[in-house]
Amino acid sequence: MRSLLGIPVAIVILALTMALGAWVHVRNDKAFLEQLVIETTVQDMIAFRRELSTMLMLAALERNPLRHAQYEVVAADLSRAAKDLGSLTAGSALSSEIDALTSGQERFLPLEHQAIGYMHAGRWDEAATILFGDEYKLNLSVFEVDGDITVLAMKAQHAIARERLEQVRMATVALNFGAMLLLLWVGWSFSRALKREVVRLKESETELAKSEGKLRRLAEHQQSAREAVMKSLAQEIHDELGQRLTVLRMDVAMLPAAVKADPAARLPAKVAELKDGIDGILTIVRDISGKLRPTALEVGLGAAADALVREFHGSLGIPVEFSNALPPDLVLDDERATAMFRILQESLTNVARHARASKVSVRLFADARLLRMVLQDDGQGFDVEPGSSFGISGMRERAASLGGRLNVISVAGAGTTIEAELPLSDRQPSDPIRPQRAPDGGAETAHAADAPSDRAAP
Repeated sequence: MRSLLGIPVAIVILALTMALGAWVHVRNDKAFLEQLVIETTVQDMIAFRRELSTMLMLAALERNPLRHAQYEVVAADLSRAAKDLGSLTAGSALSSEIDALTSGQERFLPLEHQAIGYMHAGRWDEAATILFGDEYKLNLSVFEVDGDITVLAMKAQHAIARERLEQVRMATVALNFGAMLLLLWVGWSFSRALKREVVRLKESETELAKSEGKLRRLAEHQQSAREAVMKSLAQEIHDELGQRLTVLRMDVAMLPAAVKADPAARLPAKVAELKDGIDGILTIVRDISGKLRPTALEVGLGAAADALVREFHGSLGIPVEFSNALPPDLVLDDERATAMFRILQESLTNVARHARASKVSVRLFADARLLRMVLQDDGQGFDVEPGSSFGISGMRERAASLGGRLNVISVAGAGTTIEAELPLSDRQPSDPIRPQRAPDGGAETAHAADAPSDRAAP
């Protein structure tokens, strides 16, 4: 089902959006942590700077050397904080602000080192002049302003970064929502397709059950037809052939007594009677054999069809226009010849039983691929409902068994047309119809029997 193709697409989208969402979350946390560390470091630098300045100013005012005893420790902390801040912001948009802050810190060092030198020499007034002078105060004010600017710039930069991350997060949420909708649509489509498939399978099962029922009824009908034919043949053999054989046996048993008195006069007459009886038995045997398999098929489908049409006309008196357009060089295998003959036979039987036709036409022809037969009558027609006739079903099954087809066209009051097609084998027939010796001693071949003819039954 094509709707199932959306499942891997939806899964890929969900996996990508989940990975993107996780990356946004981690990146957001990392940005917040960086902001917090930078802000804390800047505030530490400002605090260290104020602590150092306060420490030196108090030492100068109180003239107490112990006040600046921790200067080196705090100065080292301030230097370390400046170094850490530089590494955290290297290559970022804050590098200029950090450089300004670090440079401001470095401007204090010469003044403070000079003031500390004066303090060590006991020159407190000179040290106070430096620490409370305009240059030192200006550097302190500039440093604090640079610190505030750095914090503001840092917050603005991180705000922009968070806004971008928020946009990515919203896009991720939208993609997740779209992937969920896609999955829902795929599930809905699959459910509909599955329902349709279930309905189709149920319909197929119903049709299969109907077909099985039709085939079962057709098999029962064919079995009944075979039983009827076998019963008819058995009765004919018993009544006709058995009776004739019994009479022949009695004649043979009485032959010695009949010719004993006057052999010269009685023997020829008795022999002639026996020959007539044997000829009658042979006629019955040929009739029964013809019912089982038409002997005309041995000399070709055209000849067999011609004989069948003549028999139909002779029995019912319905004119039949028969056209045999089979190619002269056509050689049919036994299966196709017999199948087409039986289809024609069943078609004529249906005409005789149901059509009430006044005329019939039969055309038999073939091309390079197909053997065809078309039978038309001007009878009353019927409703061509599949399975309505066991005869038609049997013909269809016979044609289908050889890869062919049978089409029935009928209109009430306008007659019926039966079209049969059988594919010709691409290989040489395994059991082709071979030339047979005609009863009069002449040779007739299948080619001659299947030669084109166009005549109407007398």
